[in-house]
Amino acid sequence: MEPTQLDIDILASLSERGQVTQAEIIRQLLTRSGESYILVRVRTLTARGLILKEKLDQTNTRYLSITQAGREALSTLSSPVVS
Repeated sequence: MEPTQLDIDILASLSERGQVTQAEIIRQLLTRSGESYILVRVRTLTARGLILKEKLDQTNTRYLSITQAGREALSTLSSPVVS
């Protein structure tokens, strides 16, 4: 399955901002898509090993960060295609 523009936006945001909460990513991207779809894309990126989702404290807060594989994928996806 091809990555969506939302996938690229999530990876780019995590690459720029470092570790952020899942709620922060949703708030940032909510003007582009619905909350449910953003969560589906986060789950997909996590399953593919491109982002890491962790609970770092006793709250129910989920923290997201980009993995090395995610950085490599973002680099590939962001590169212009040369014909």
